[in-house]
Amino acid sequence: MAGSSLQEDKEERIFPFRSTKKVRIKREKISFPFYTDEEMAQINEVAEEYRLRSKEEELIIRHFTQCTPGADGAVFVSATSIGNFLQIYSSYKNLNPATIGQVMKSLGFDNNNGKPVKLLGKTVRGFWVLCDPEKLHTLK
Repeated sequence: MAGSSLQEDKEERIFPFRSTKKVRIKREKISFPFYTDEEMAQINEVAEEYRLRSKEEELIIRHFTQCTPGADGAVFVSATSIGNFLQIYSSYKNLNPATIGQVMKSLGFDNNNGKPVKLLGKTVRGFWVLCDPEKLHTLK
């Protein structure tokens, strides 16, 4: 690139199609706002209220409560068992256990730091939850 300035080199890396006139005009009209970390935290906090929740997330919030392993009534269940439970008590029939596990982690449920727990002779990965005692018999 003989005769090109450093600024043009940067623009070429950012906008690979800089030779077309439309892209150049569009690039000049775009202004990118910059926010501080505090402003971004405020924006994200407000956006969280209006965020669309997945069906798995809504069902988990409705049926389960976070707890610690030693809590009264705490049950350790796998993501598959949680999915089966939610399918019984909701109209959704195609819930993905991997998505349920990700949602449980994002909601802050204790998963025993990812370590399996030995239950009935089997090692199981799962989450500690509190559930309605009347519906507890369906968690297997």
